[in-house]
Amino acid sequence: MKLVTVEEMQKAERESGVSIPELMESAGLASAQEAWLLLGDLAERRILVLVGPGNNGGDGLVAARHLKEWGADVIVALLTTRGEDDANLTSIVEREVPVIVLREATEEAFKRLDDALGGSELVIDALLGTGRGRPIEGELADLISRLKEARASRLPPRVLALDLPTGVDADTGLADPLCVQADQTVAFQWSKIGLHVLPGSQYTGRVEVVDIGIPKDVTDELKTELMDDRWARKLLPKRPPGAHKGTFGSALVVAGSPQYVGAAYLSCMGALRVGPGIVTLACASSIHPILASKLTETTFEPLNDYEGHLSGAEVHEVRRIVERGYEALLVGPGLGRGGYQQAFMKSLLQSR
Repeated sequence: MKLVTVEEMQKAERESGVSIPELMESAGLASAQEAWLLLGDLAERRILVLVGPGNNGGDGLVAARHLKEWGADVIVALLTTRGEDDANLTSIVEREVPVIVLREATEEAFKRLDDALGGSELVIDALLGTGRGRPIEGELADLISRLKEARASRLPPRVLALDLPTGVDADTGLADPLCVQADQTVAFQWSKIGLHVLPGSQYTGRVEVVDIGIPKDVTDELKTELMDDRWARKLLPKRPPGAHKGTFGSALVVAGSPQYVGAAYLSCMGALRVGPGIVTLACASSIHPILASKLTETTFEPLNDYEGHLSGAEVHEVRRIVERGYEALLVGPGLGRGGYQQAFMKSLLQSR
């Protein structure tokens, strides 16, 4: 899956040959469809759309229009006023969708907002999107805090974020302390790097990438990709039907001590998942019985030890084992840092 930065996304939009209103219409429709999939039947289901001042807010207004037409009970909360020539807002007003404006809002407006948050099954976050370049403060901080309170209630609304959860940086994944976790994020055309980098990835929920009409040839210029299970499987060579454990190489693991038995276990399990046909654990004889009861696919080379720890005297034995044909060697996890272990490692490294 291709990932983009804000700069790459803005360049693709400029050079796509598709107008901003057309992109907005496609993004809003796709977002409304994802909301439908989240809720199922839309008839009289309460949906609150939080709308910011930019294009992301425009996407939210388009989604609100479609959801209203499909039978949902939609309320729109504007972070600030939008221009009188805003066609998307006009279409909302024409359909008699209730609109709450929060810029310099009265106590009555915030009461309406709290009622809407408390009675909604879904909140659509269309506040900032990839254009975020400032901390969450003022009316926005008040709004996000109220959303966070609603999410902590006994019957919390689900949250669908458009392109990014408000407060997550699209490029770095940095997250504002007030950021509210989404159940799902709809990423327009391509997913953003910040959605897959901690701490931002903790707030995105399931990421669903939707097409908004940017030509596919733009993808060739994008350099960043997300490795997923499907891509990894493609890169792995197919295993022939007549293969056996010796076909896929072997790895020797030198690990573990009485204090860190688990490190040896995890190291061998990790080695097995990489794919060698044979994984052998060379460990202190004193911990061999413990590990042998847990590692059923691993072979063993118990080594002499001093009070459970390997010493430099065992380096010759480790080299003898390696020379039998092991192609990979992992040394260190859980051996400890005492004098015996340091002597063992120093002697082993010098014996190459």
